[in-house]
Amino acid sequence: MVLYRLGVTTSQLNQLLNHRDVRLVDLPPKFKLNVSLLHKDIQDIPEVPSPADNAPGIVVLDSGLATGHPLLRSAVGDSQSFLEGKDSDDENGHGTLVAGRALYGDVTAKLESGEFLPELRLFSGRILDENCESKTKLIEHQVEESVRYFFDNYGCKVFNLSYGDSNKPYFGGRVRSLAVVLDLLARELGVLFVVPTGNYRSAGSPIEWKTTYPDSLFDNRLLDPAPSVNSITVGSLARYDQTMNSARYDCDPSEQSFAGINQPSPFSRCGPGIKGSIKPEFVAYGGNYAVDIRSDNLIQNLLGEISLSKDFAAGRLVAEEVGTSFSAPYIAHLSARILSIYPDASVNQIRALLASHAGLPAEMTSLFNKEKSVHAAGYGVIDE
Repeated sequence: MVLYRLGVTTSQLNQLLNHRDVRLVDLPPKFKLNVSLLHKDIQDIPEVPSPADNAPGIVVLDSGLATGHPLLRSAVGDSQSFLEGKDSDDENGHGTLVAGRALYGDVTAKLESGEFLPELRLFSGRILDENCESKTKLIEHQVEESVRYFFDNYGCKVFNLSYGDSNKPYFGGRVRSLAVVLDLLARELGVLFVVPTGNYRSAGSPIEWKTTYPDSLFDNRLLDPAPSVNSITVGSLARYDQTMNSARYDCDPSEQSFAGINQPSPFSRCGPGIKGSIKPEFVAYGGNYAVDIRSDNLIQNLLGEISLSKDFAAGRLVAEEVGTSFSAPYIAHLSARILSIYPDASVNQIRALLASHAGLPAEMTSLFNKEKSVHAAGYGVIDE
């Protein structure tokens, strides 16, 4: 294999694309994460006010919450544990990362502006242990117990559950147990669940995986509870395509990203849902992967989304991570903000308002036909 990095005109590019000996033309990466944001000091951010007394609540069901985080504490309404022998603190970090996106939406934009003004009241239900697992009892029981607690005590209507069971991919037929529980609770209580499609990781080499992207996306089927009919299911898009080295050495083609900007993240999973229903309904930024073709290693550093870190006391105010777990809470955030304008909106009204302001990005439709685009991204990206 021979690799070249070339600077060409549009006419020359078209010639290369049609040359009989050219196997692949890859455009150079253009978009990179601003590393300085990862080192933001709390002293550079004005004091975070409390949300309004009538602010809608948003509930994160996850691994707990670092309630003392300076960007969270003023907005925390309640934090409870539904794990036997465990308190509500976040031992893993996943829950705090998810909560940052649920409370603020695009944390990167907030860091760039330097202002954090919470519009929602944040609630946390710990249902996962330090390994982001549930081993003491069935997660279905913990989810139901926590939902009823926050609904009965605070009237919460929007719940984010960034969880997917890798042992339960959906290949058609009946949905699995956790999806059934969410559907029953949604109908009984009139609440909205936002869940991710789940993440995929190829068992083969990263180079082999890269060569099969984006067609490999359609082998990655939804994980329980993503097929839940009454829940909003969210897939992931890539915001960045430059690794640290590809940004530093722009003439070195050895580190290549899977997705271009606004294309599906390689770890995102696709629908359809039960009886051909549109799943996922939406996509949001959740990260990207790259491969070092010299060492056949997978790279994810500086390709993910920024959110809040549980290790704030050690000086790490924010952290960066990849996964559909971090695209879902952005949509949950938008869903809850609708309630600040229409507090009596039903779940179906929230879904309709989101869908009516969504569209498939051009970068997506350039990859696939309409049917495949819908299976990968549903109604697309919501215009905030």
